Amino acid sequence: EHTIQTFRCSQPVGEFGITSYGSSVASICGNDHLSAIGNRIFRHVFSVGDKITLEIRELYDEQGNTFVRIRDVDGNSESFGYVFLADIIRENEKGNSLKVDFKVLAPETQIEGTNLNPKIDYPLTEVVSGLIDLSSDLLKLGVEQSDFNVAGKLLWGLSETQGFDLFGDFASKFQAKYPKWHNNLSTYLAFGHFRDKCCHDGTNLVGSDVSMLSDYIPIRSYRMSLTVTCALDTNMLTKHRQPTHTALENIDTWGIYSPFLLSTFFKIKSVKQGLDKVHSAYWDEETPLKPGSWLETGIEPVINSQPVNDTIAIFSAMVFEPQFALLIPDLNVIFKEQTYTALSNN
Repeated sequence: EHTIQTFRCSQPVGEFGITSYGSSVASICGNDHLSAIGNRIFRHVFSVGDKITLEIRELYDEQGNTFVRIRDVDGNSESFGYVFLADIIRENEKGNSLKVDFKVLAPETQIEGTNLNPKIDYPLTEVVSGLIDLSSDLLKLGVEQSDFNVAGKLLWGLSETQGFDLFGDFASKFQAKYPKWHNNLSTYLAFGHFRDKCCHDGTNLVGSDVSMLSDYIPIRSYRMSLTVTCALDTNMLTKHRQPTHTALENIDTWGIYSPFLLSTFFKIKSVKQGLDKVHSAYWDEETPLKPGSWLETGIEPVINSQPVNDTIAIFSAMVFEPQFALLIPDLNVIFKEQTYTALSNN
């Protein structure tokens, strides 16, 4: 059984602040819970059977940048406590140039592995001695591993191999150096298959069936971490080279969800609505929650996730589905109607 427990960090304690396992939002979100930027941070724990294997943090801003941190918390793993970081930065509003920075951090001192039950009564940092909250500064979070660092740039339409050229060596070394961690990440990717369902129901969806869109995995809140983790899979980095590969093949298995890419690039509103409902924030301390969204009822979000959802699609296409650059050579044609609002606090 594979399970993910997930919360937006602005979720208050209460009726909707507890998972089916009985874990509270405060325990899962740690120091991010109810923080000043909590409405654009998501925290997750992923479990296989009765054991947590991954702890995940996703942060985005309204410029379309995303920052993902994934920690190995498998008590039987040799890299227990290590953190994989993936930052994707848009260099311009158009999104045709992305800066990427992937790295691995190791704890300053070795942390003894501990098998963690999916029912979390306290933040993991209070359960395991030596763990630092995933929201911490990098210098506190761990020591950068010099052999595991990718810093580069992706350009729209540059080449069909730029994804493998940038990430291929990193992915191969990661698999060899951290086999248990890599296997758990692969299991997490497999969890992203269309056929799998998540235990966390959708809420605040307008319509008679409030869970209708929540069963569609590509619009899940943890899609950012699934996407960047895919860059650690050498099969995904080369799948577009297969002679029979097309944009609609293998949609029942982990990839980058070609239907999601197509719906983004060709503005299929039902999926854009789902993405907006999952990622955008429509309330804060000053703004009461209302039903609807900008696509449904025309209300404006407090935090607009549209730019980061575009970024994920652009990154996915550049790395895993480069044929999109041939179909759509000018991204401005796709995103020219969109606006981007800068945040004062990043």
